[in-house]
Amino acid sequence: MSHTENQENKETIQKVASETISSLKIEHGQDLRKLTLPANEDETEFIEVMAVVPKRKIIGQYQKYERIDPLKAQEIVVKNCVLTDKEKVLADDGLFYSAFTALTELMPIRQGKSERA
Repeated sequence: MSHTENQENKETIQKVASETISSLKIEHGQDLRKLTLPANEDETEFIEVMAVVPKRKIIGQYQKYERIDPLKAQEIVVKNCVLTDKEKVLADDGLFYSAFTALTELMPIRQGKSERA
């Protein structure tokens, strides 16, 4: 991981190493995404994590537990999709919920149209 600082806004971003990104691209291809998560309340420190787009099986497991045990449902998505700094994300509520929200936005949902026949 490397750190970069935006002098204007005093933001610090903990970046994923380019070698890590390259090797994950080979393994996951087009499904690989970089998430930038706020690491503090002031949103002046951020951490980048690599993740994959949630697959149908993961979304199905999430939906299975969504009403019964929402935390377990969210953990299923985060544990199966976050590839780097997973322990750090799981240990911090702010990072966890930020990662979960970002991952739900990646779910490949398209709006269908219907009309009377």
